[in-house]
Amino acid sequence: MTTTAHSDALSRTELRRRASAGMFISASWGLLNLVFGFFGNLVLARLLLPRDFGLVAVGMTFVAFATAVSDGGLGGGFLRRPETPRRHELRTLLGVQLSLTGVLAVAIAICALPFGRTGAMVAVMITSLPLTALQTPGRMMLARSLLYQRMAMVDAVGLIVYYGWSIGGVIAGFGVWALATGAVARALAGSAVIGRASGLGVLFPSLRGVRALGHVFRFGIRFQAVSITMVVRDQSLNAATGLIAGVATLGLWSFMSRLMQIPLVFFESLWRVSFPAMSQLLAAKEDPRRAIERGVALSSVAAGLMLTTFAGAAPELVPGVFGGQWSGATAIVPWACLALLVSGPVSVSTVGYLYAMDRPGGVLRASVALAATWFVVAIGLLPFLGISALGIGWLAGSVADAVILARSTKKLCDVSIVSTLVVPISAATASGALGWMISSTGTGFTAGLTGGAAAAIAYLAAMFLLRRALLLETLAAVGRSVSNSLPARTSARGIQEPA
Repeated sequence: MTTTAHSDALSRTELRRRASAGMFISASWGLLNLVFGFFGNLVLARLLLPRDFGLVAVGMTFVAFATAVSDGGLGGGFLRRPETPRRHELRTLLGVQLSLTGVLAVAIAICALPFGRTGAMVAVMITSLPLTALQTPGRMMLARSLLYQRMAMVDAVGLIVYYGWSIGGVIAGFGVWALATGAVARALAGSAVIGRASGLGVLFPSLRGVRALGHVFRFGIRFQAVSITMVVRDQSLNAATGLIAGVATLGLWSFMSRLMQIPLVFFESLWRVSFPAMSQLLAAKEDPRRAIERGVALSSVAAGLMLTTFAGAAPELVPGVFGGQWSGATAIVPWACLALLVSGPVSVSTVGYLYAMDRPGGVLRASVALAATWFVVAIGLLPFLGISALGIGWLAGSVADAVILARSTKKLCDVSIVSTLVVPISAATASGALGWMISSTGTGFTAGLTGGAAAAIAYLAAMFLLRRALLLETLAAVGRSVSNSLPARTSARGIQEPA
């Protein structure tokens, strides 16, 4: 029998330690992933032509959509279940995932092959889908145990293999095919190490017991519908922006969307941890109210500092770093930062709670409202306000998202969310505006840094005067997150073995 390095029954102290460490590890790895990807693509850009990157982008679009449809969300039901998944259940999960991704990959490949070289590349890249599905049980078990350091190790292996294979293949003369097969190599590498990282070893897929796990998979389908909504939202916005405002505006929006991935890493690290952490908390029969309110409060303070600094620096920092041709994109920044500050802190605590309470419908309604409001407002204002309309739509959608999530949570748990956000949002808005004005009155990179620094100092001063205890608690929480993530303190306890 294979021993797995995870425990369902974590003590309260261990739960808090692992959740705290997981936030820092996920955020740090997200930033490293962005940096590593930037330099990797920089090398590839010097070796390939823009057309080559365009071909890969087509393939990645199909892979992203197929992943959203067939991702490991089916295992989401196991994340919230108090009982440890048995080995035969994990084999069934793997069997269902492989069947779904295999059928989808074959269907896409058959449809793509008639379209010449582009279709052939799509067919090659889509084979990474079932290979990545092999990681589903291991990733789910690591998430249940909040062992994000091991998950980051698996991701790091895949990333290193991808760029090593792709760059080496291009240098060897295989051109764009090195990137296409690199996606397959990445999936294989991650699948090869996930068994050891999770302790599951080798799992053989099975379709026995599918009916017995119907309730788990029904939750997973609703869980995954949220990701599909996001993919449809993004692709619809891109298509409509290009048709209405032209390719140049679409380019500015795409550029700024990539740049906003930096602050989004912070929220994604919290989203990633909140669901399994809240499931553990509820399994221990503890009142979630304090955890939800504290999560909203601490994340709003930390996000306020980060987003205020970014907004204050953007007018001159963005063109100073990337070139004057991108200065028009900065019109989105104030709206985008405010949107994240409104919905981000609410979602990082409430989404995990609603999932853990088997209420994915509330999350799906919020996601649909976010997408629909964003699209309608942005596209309606785009002909009149230009690229700013996309940011205003983002803010409007975020308000709808936050309201629905807060109401859905309050029906189950009497929490106070809105009052917690008033001071951080007000302080961030005023401080960001101050930094923006300072940055806009200068010229160049230095002016951007000055505006960002002024915004950060003003925000910290306002929070110190208005919510000193909360500010100090947030700084202490960040320090604990860093300390708990150190390798010497991440050993698993309560090793358990599924039958």
